[in-house]
Amino acid sequence: DFFAPGPEDTKLTPYTNLDPARFRKELCVARETGVAWNIRETTPTGASVAALIRETFYPPRLAVALLVDFKDLVVHDRVRLEEQARALATRLEKALGASKPMVTTTRG
Repeated sequence: DFFAPGPEDTKLTPYTNLDPARFRKELCVARETGVAWNIRETTPTGASVAALIRETFYPPRLAVALLVDFKDLVVHDRVRLEEQARALATRLEKALGASKPMVTTTRG
């Protein structure tokens, strides 16, 4: 719950999630799928999908994100964007010397 939104947080956009219960639910989905989506929560025109980069000797601290303009999101295959984010994270893990690449499930 360290990163869960609290009463001191402010909305960056009308779409920013400040509900701790919804945040935890989205975090569970991210753990299952290996990716997290940000749809206009940080900027009103942006969308991104992020994947965790695992390192051998560190707790999770890095991620990679693919950014798209929200208006263009409808023309992108979201499953493909998720796959690309996970693949890039795996490549970076290998480059950083991670002993085991992350293993996640895919949606589809």
